[in-house]
Amino acid sequence: NGVILKTIDKSGIAYTVEVDSTATMEELKSPYLTGNILTEGRPGFTIEFIGTNGRVLQQTDGMSASFNIDTAQLYTRCRVTYCRKRSEKKFEMLYAWTQPLFMN
Repeated sequence: NGVILKTIDKSGIAYTVEVDSTATMEELKSPYLTGNILTEGRPGFTIEFIGTNGRVLQQTDGMSASFNIDTAQLYTRCRVTYCRKRSEKKFEMLYAWTQPLFMN
């Protein structure tokens, strides 16, 4: 929903995600794109690696992040959030999710 990923890579236990900044900024120009409107937010990108039961295992501000997968988790997935200010006291949240990586 607005955020476009450039890299999704798992190499060994390292899980890396990177935002495609050019494609994302172009997508965000669309007048038809609507995110989740909130009264609180902090503009920019946040990358979260999420494990079993939705628990956030690591959070990084920025457009790329790497995480060493905890093999004790049943799965790990990633949510990338872009927050932009819409008006005074209003923020819009847009997301990209990866598919879960299941541990064997």
